[in-house]
Amino acid sequence: MPEASGAGRIVRRFRADSTVEELYAFVECFDLLQSRQSRAEEGEGNEKAGDGDDDDDDGDDYDYEKPEDYEHKYKFRVASLMPRVVYEPDAAATLGERIGRSGNLIVEDLQDDDADGEEDGDGDSGGGGSGGGGGGE
Repeated sequence: MPEASGAGRIVRRFRADSTVEELYAFVECFDLLQSRQSRAEEGEGNEKAGDGDDDDDDGDDYDYEKPEDYEHKYKFRVASLMPRVVYEPDAAATLGERIGRSGNLIVEDLQDDDADGEEDGDGDSGGGGSGGGGGGE
């Protein structure tokens, strides 16, 4: 995890047939997943069925489609240390194929992203932290 995110070390198991893109999406959304889990845990003791969102807690009930011709630009990369291999987002490659049964991965911020850096300089972007990482399985 990047030090700036404050998330520290994250341990997460993925299915072997999960894609590298899914790993990137997990890292990108980690802070949102954590805040959602915290809200769910707080709600367990207070109003278990109060907000009507109980069916969505596992995240599997969402059925969103990616807009046509949209390609997400990640501001980080996922890599292994020994041997050093950078795993680029890939919707076709599985973690089982690329990483194997297990792996220790790190998340590195991309500081030298010329095009995004100039666009983000106006202060209009959200710029949230990147989130977790972990072993692929």
